[in-house]
Amino acid sequence: MSEVVKKDGIRFSVMRGAPASVYALEQSLNEVKGLHEGKFGQSVDEEVVQKHGIHFSVTRGSPPSMDTLEQNLKDVKVLFAHKFGVDYDSTSSDDSWQMCNAHVVEGGDEF
Repeated sequence: MSEVVKKDGIRFSVMRGAPASVYALEQSLNEVKGLHEGKFGQSVDEEVVQKHGIHFSVTRGSPPSMDTLEQNLKDVKVLFAHKFGVDYDSTSSDDSWQMCNAHVVEGGDEF
């Protein structure tokens, strides 16, 4: 049985008896996380930080799997090829890198 108590404009649900199980608490936490993500479009487990004009996704918790890291690397390589017109894996000569560097300097874009 729970009792609703209001203090300093905040409503609390006071429960008497045995505490909730860890499973029930995890379910409630996941529900609240889902509500937050639905409202704000961002997971509470992920933080976006901007530094020097670059947006970083900071994720707390267990590290990403090797498959996830490899997929992220592939995504970055595709973005690199799209932006600079050079396949990262096929750039073995200094000429390709000079072309990429010239593009950044002349275009003023940051990768």
